[in-house]
Amino acid sequence: MNLLKRLVGQQWPFWLGGLFVGLAEILFYYHYDMFIVVTTGFAQLYAVSEKYLFGIDWVGRVYEPGIHWVILGAVLGARLVAIGEKESRAWVQYHWRMLLLAFIGGFLFSFGTRIAGGCTTHHFIGGLASMSIASWVVLLAG
Repeated sequence: MNLLKRLVGQQWPFWLGGLFVGLAEILFYYHYDMFIVVTTGFAQLYAVSEKYLFGIDWVGRVYEPGIHWVILGAVLGARLVAIGEKESRAWVQYHWRMLLLAFIGGFLFSFGTRIAGGCTTHHFIGGLASMSIASWVVLLAG
């Protein structure tokens, strides 16, 4: 019981999280013959929400709407971990300038992600493991 309490109630080391993410990528690739799509998956999830909640198709014109259960499961899992560790950042208050800077940085990162053909997470976790030349270029350029 003490081991279970430690696993659920304390933060895991970074290498263990990396090991689980790598294993998840391998299993997903083995089963679906494709990588876990994160950035494109978020765009497709947004396309679903804009279509059914707002009746528009701005993102849906570029990305086919789709639901990615792996992404939703990762978000839910992260929330469950935060609950298990009794850690929440809801108390943090940011100045509007910091929020604006974060928005601009996120926009630029998203733009770069589209130009590079995938985000750095995809390139480092999935692309390097499959010896993708584009991923090696991203690694060396980064």
